[in-house]
Amino acid sequence: MTKAGSRIAALAAFLITFSACGSQQSAGPTITDPGITKDEIKIGATYPESGTASFYYAVAKGATAYFQYINTEKGGVNGRKITYVVLDDGYDPSKTPDKARELVQDQKVFATFGNLGTPNNKAVRDYYNAQKVPQLFVFTGASIWGSQYDQYPYTIGWQPDYVTEATIYAKYILQNAPTSKIAILYQNDAYGQDGWQGFRSALGDKVSMIVGEAKYNAGDPSDMRSQVNALKASGADTFFVIATPAYAASAATNAYTSGWKPKIYMNQVAASTVTWRKVVQ
Repeated sequence: MTKAGSRIAALAAFLITFSACGSQQSAGPTITDPGITKDEIKIGATYPESGTASFYYAVAKGATAYFQYINTEKGGVNGRKITYVVLDDGYDPSKTPDKARELVQDQKVFATFGNLGTPNNKAVRDYYNAQKVPQLFVFTGASIWGSQYDQYPYTIGWQPDYVTEATIYAKYILQNAPTSKIAILYQNDAYGQDGWQGFRSALGDKVSMIVGEAKYNAGDPSDMRSQVNALKASGADTFFVIATPAYAASAATNAYTSGWKPKIYMNQVAASTVTWRKVVQ
């Protein structure tokens, strides 16, 4: 089972457990939460259908397809059909709060599932927790989701965090390529900074192996030519990329077309066949 499939299965198990509380006609409590009726469980999400991170809308489509399968092939969850409402925030955290309010106040969802983006989820976690709306399996590996659970009990992550992942890459390089000269490209927000700081920290007293660094802001034009040219000029032979797919693909493409052929380490956010298909086209 894929990681995304595991998340969806976990959500289904959660919904089965919760809805079972309301299926006992004689003894169980009556479900009064928004988004739960005798026929329906309504959940929501925000994803970038538009913008530079629209690659990720495929995840929302996959989740939608799985919920449709549960509804049509399995009869829903304890007889309740799952309605999955997905709103487009364009991967813009300034837009996510309005979308969150629309999900809670207008759509009246019971919970959210799989909201994408570190800055986007940070922008709405106070709201969801204040409203006591579960913010389940956020699609981000920022370390905060595993360390601030006391403050945000309604929010849970699922994937390996970016600090741990970057630490693994750094230790691998130290052990297997200790003379490397490293360049780093990272997204300038909590997502990219997590990976950047984790990588630097893991290098310890060998942090001078990093000879070049460049960053970009989410929403910037996705052409990474200027960043890549600067990193190439650093003399690096190793390239660690902490970026979303459009930026990562541009970085790798510009590296190779410029004649720079470093060994590339690409973190989980962009390490997919979709990204590399863009590189080879």
